[in-house]
Amino acid sequence: MAERPEDSSAEITIKAASIDTGTADRDRHLRSPDFLDVDRFPDLRFRSTMVEFPGDDRIALTGDLTIRDVTKSVVLDAEFTGMSQDPWGNPRAGYSASTQIDREDFGGSWNVALEAGGLARVEDGADRGRRPDHAQGGRDTVVTRNATSELSRRPGR
Repeated sequence: MAERPEDSSAEITIKAASIDTGTADRDRHLRSPDFLDVDRFPDLRFRSTMVEFPGDDRIALTGDLTIRDVTKSVVLDAEFTGMSQDPWGNPRAGYSASTQIDREDFGGSWNVALEAGGLARVEDGADRGRRPDHAQGGRDTVVTRNATSELSRRPGR
């Protein structure tokens, strides 16, 4: 964290293969070329361009999210979870962050041809039935456990 919090920045790398929706078959499909294509694109990356502090231990991180080979601007809604030290004694701030994306913006589109003609398309995230707050069509919920992040002072400030 920078001396002036608004001068902070974040870089986050998530191993695409770490996706975990709680359903092994779905996770294998999400790792396939239909969606994340983890063999060709092993990492999801986020680099902040602006940090805002709306209050109550919350941070809004605006930045560039890269999935596959496509980069789009998104806002991560992050909540402060605590401070700790890394093995070398450096202070580290912990956050839990989330956002919603449209998978088609990042080259992930999956449709199934129906016997009677037409296509079946997944419109809502895979967890739609278990997540009543997840109501926007075409949005995906991604849960991952192996993210590394760096919140640091922005260079030149």
